[in-house]
Amino acid sequence: MALLGNRPRRRLEAALYVLVAALLALVLLDRLQRYAELAERAAMETTLANLQTALQVKFMLAAARSGPKAVAEAWRGGNPVTLVGSEPPNYLGERNDPDLHSVPGGSWLFDSGRKELVYVPRSARFLHLWPIGNQVPVLRFTLRVEGAPPSSGWVVHLAPVGPYTWGSR
Repeated sequence: MALLGNRPRRRLEAALYVLVAALLALVLLDRLQRYAELAERAAMETTLANLQTALQVKFMLAAARSGPKAVAEAWRGGNPVTLVGSEPPNYLGERNDPDLHSVPGGSWLFDSGRKELVYVPRSARFLHLWPIGNQVPVLRFTLRVEGAPPSSGWVVHLAPVGPYTWGSR
């Protein structure tokens, strides 16, 4: 009789263990997805910072030869990857009005029609773009060369085309 009385309780305990394990697995998967996206954001920002640093150095070298104003005019709207002469990882090249639905996640490209450097993220769960549309979530950057002597000098930077935040909700 004691065996029959314990059987339903053991099944209930086993079901509760399975439920707790499933909930823990879901929380773990959510955290892993969050950390993977944070790692992707860090890699994208590192690539962007490396490009920006290389652009600043190349600009200073070219400005020493030709003058900053001439270089600034020649560089405006240019492909930063071509100007640097070194491609970032997963760079797909220059494309005119690309179909971003067919671009694999984690890729960089230069949209020559819009004159923008584009990053297509693998995961955009925590990426918030403004204005929000029904487009593919991408980050767009434009090359800006600003400043004039005798002010603070010339600044070369990759500016985001639109505001965005990429972090946890």
